[in-house]
Amino acid sequence: VEFFNAYAQIGPALVERPHNASREVLDIDQSLIGSGDFFGIMRLDGLDPAIGWGSGATTGHTAVALRHKVSREEWKELRLDKLSGSEISSDEEEVLMVCESTVKNSYWDRDGVQCNLYDDWVEAAYRAGYQVVWSPLSPKYRKQFDAQKALDFFKTVQGLQYGYHNFLFGWIDTPRDNYPCMPPDYTTCVEWIHLEVLSILLDGHAGLAESMWLEALNKRVGTVGLRTIEVYKAAIDRGINLEMLPTIPERDSWLYNTTRDGSSARGEAMVCSTFVCRMWKAAGLFQEVGNEVNCGEFTPYDVYSLKVFDDDFAFPAECKEADPNNPSGCQIMGKYTLRLNEFNSREISAGMAELCPSLAQDTSDHKDVEAW
Repeated sequence: VEFFNAYAQIGPALVERPHNASREVLDIDQSLIGSGDFFGIMRLDGLDPAIGWGSGATTGHTAVALRHKVSREEWKELRLDKLSGSEISSDEEEVLMVCESTVKNSYWDRDGVQCNLYDDWVEAAYRAGYQVVWSPLSPKYRKQFDAQKALDFFKTVQGLQYGYHNFLFGWIDTPRDNYPCMPPDYTTCVEWIHLEVLSILLDGHAGLAESMWLEALNKRVGTVGLRTIEVYKAAIDRGINLEMLPTIPERDSWLYNTTRDGSSARGEAMVCSTFVCRMWKAAGLFQEVGNEVNCGEFTPYDVYSLKVFDDDFAFPAECKEADPNNPSGCQIMGKYTLRLNEFNSREISAGMAELCPSLAQDTSDHKDVEAW
């Protein structure tokens, strides 16, 4: 909390919530949650605050709601029988799921791209110590969201490994304005040259280069299979300034060597915010710009700052009682307030999120980013 409030300097600050609110999961009417609704998440474990610090966001993780009728066959296909340990009682049943791209670790026992029943997800999130805010889509975008198309897309990516391949590249859009700066005066910042040298030194580390930057750099240069220093040489030979190399936008059409359910596979690389964006894209939220949006460029901030949410949603009374001054939605759990900076502030535009600065101490430039 101190790191996020004092060091990262991202507002609104994390503030401890009233005792009763911080110790409970808000039991809201689940019928109010619609397909496409957003869940912003922060776990105060070091990683989530670091992601927020680097990307200029007040969340470190994101997820999306999906409500759909599923048959007995789909129940098994979606692995809800194994994940929930139960069966549906009829041939077809409407279910509310929370879908995300995440990793298996000490507090989450399921790996990769997944959907879990809402009740199961909330229970696991509470055990994990999440702060969670629910933000409903506006009536326009709820109507536009095609849950069947979102479900169809999910089935094609279910079980894929978390998108380590584009973890850094959705973050870095500019030569200098995406790298974190150091206190006390925040005038000394990380620069690309630091990462360039570090990536060469770590190239031989088993699996690290392949997972985090090597394949992504090759795609940006138009090469295949080159090691880090070889990619840099090829980029120079092609006239690419090396500090501009990581700013080349990620393309949703790119496939990576990854895993699906632990086995080798070719597939999309999706961090949590990329996955939420891809679900929205598949469901039709970006049709007004001809789907000319590359979700691989989306950070958590880029997702929740989109002007697609309902500022006038009639939240149940318990939401306001638990957190009366949260403009970002309804916080359903967490010891600390979770409020989303510049929430619901940017209109959808083609090529958005591809040239955005994210210096944590100055996120005001985000709202002025124009289409690529």
